[in-house]
Amino acid sequence: MNQSIYIYGIVNEPALAASLAETDPDIYAVASMGCSAIVENRPAIDLGELDRESLARMLLQHQQTLERLMERGMQIIPLKLGTFVSSAADAACIIEDGYNLIERIFRETEDAHELEVVVKWSSFADLLQGVVSEGDVQELKREVEARQSSSTEDAIAVGRLIKEKIDRRNAALSASVLRQLGERASQSKRHETMDDEMVLNAAFLVNRGDVDAFVATVEALDSQYLNALHFRIVGPLPCYSFYTLEVTALFEEFIAEKRAVLGLDARSCEADVKKAYHAKAKVAHPDVHVPAGANNGADFTVLNEAYMTLHDYYSALRNSASSRHGHEGQDSSNVVFSVKILN
Repeated sequence: MNQSIYIYGIVNEPALAASLAETDPDIYAVASMGCSAIVENRPAIDLGELDRESLARMLLQHQQTLERLMERGMQIIPLKLGTFVSSAADAACIIEDGYNLIERIFRETEDAHELEVVVKWSSFADLLQGVVSEGDVQELKREVEARQSSSTEDAIAVGRLIKEKIDRRNAALSASVLRQLGERASQSKRHETMDDEMVLNAAFLVNRGDVDAFVATVEALDSQYLNALHFRIVGPLPCYSFYTLEVTALFEEFIAEKRAVLGLDARSCEADVKKAYHAKAKVAHPDVHVPAGANNGADFTVLNEAYMTLHDYYSALRNSASSRHGHEGQDSSNVVFSVKILN
């Protein structure tokens, strides 16, 4: 297995503090343009080949490292779990190619961090009992019981009604809590809930000066709902939900293949890509009438993938602060790193 460099994130400092080097001796900084990639030498891993337990351990170690950096006062931008490069030079190139975006994120998060809020029913059993006792549920149960031979479908119908009522209640509460907490944050993002017992799982980007007001709002909500809901705040955390970066290495050979799909060569510019894509899309789009046996859907997928890749490529060139790349959209290096905020 080849030795690679794993990137945890990027800090707004050119070096690591000596205290961190003592507690995390395997971690070091690769500096470029006043920032540093926080890295560790380790064999590259394909996350798709890990079992759930191994993936969870890797995620925990990734997050704990980032959070130790933040606890030491470092402003950090997380990178997506599983970001490997082949060399320290590549880690530096990521900073250069993503510099304009990285600089913007550092400005926007200079005085902010993430707080996660999880809201659950204090007693889901009490909620369930209350829903089951409601009139429409009781009426449906009586109808089912009155039949001489109730079926599995009847039981499913009762369960479905109960589930729908819980879902509606959770949705209304979730929207209300998200709105009220969102007023104390600059950004908010809803995450998937694990089960019906969980009303809300959300992240909030909160300025440090607003943390006390945010916590007070959570406490007020707890009182408002008469402790029927349990509120848990996790954080402060790095801005995982809002500014985790995803890096894609776009090699020259790969870009040449995508240009060829559009009938272009290395002399083409971004405007040429758009023009060629729109011309070919008119013919390859699956909605276009074609003779029987033709496969426009597959052709359009290939065409669209080529266009999106080239769009990312030229966006990376525009955003790059690196001298590795040529002028007027032409690349003079073997690889361009596309650096984007993970959706």
